[in-house]
Amino acid sequence: MKHIDALQVALLRAGKDTLLPEIYDIFGREKLLKFLDIFAGTTVVVPTKKVLEDSIRDTYIYLGMEKAKAQRKVMTDVVRDLAIRYDIDNRKVHTIYEDMKQHF
Repeated sequence: MKHIDALQVALLRAGKDTLLPEIYDIFGREKLLKFLDIFAGTTVVVPTKKVLEDSIRDTYIYLGMEKAKAQRKVMTDVVRDLAIRYDIDNRKVHTIYEDMKQHF
């Protein structure tokens, strides 16, 4: 007979509004228990992959602009290169940079 983990069975019975069984499958028993110790009773929101990708892009744009400023590069060239690299327009590069400056 296959070993049955009581925690896994309890999670399956916890209801349809939880993703804890999936978290158990991905991370295993010990990491799930640690997760529960830290976050039990709270709502955890996981951003979409697009939101994470945009955040990474925005960080690279900010860092690229800051580095270019420190090196006294021609900013119009830097903005153009970043716009091409990330397939966005120059105005969007400026908007992202100004937005990111508020976080640093």
